[in-house]
Amino acid sequence: MSASKENRVIITVDDQESTNFDEIVGRLQETGLKITNVLKTSGIITGSIQDEKHSQLRSLPGVKAVEPDDEMHAL
Repeated sequence: MSASKENRVIITVDDQESTNFDEIVGRLQETGLKITNVLKTSGIITGSIQDEKHSQLRSLPGVKAVEPDDEMHAL
């Protein structure tokens, strides 16, 4: 059985949940997110997770958005 591919993601926390930020970080880790950055004042968390767990991240209370953290190139 091959290992599932992990992708980098950017998670935005709902502004109304900012007081629960640390709890949200904990729930993300419990779901399998390997956190690389926590930008509490911006409400942003970056990390990597297996593809099949993306939908679990999106369904967590306080998570506003989960987006791929792709490389960006200048035009």
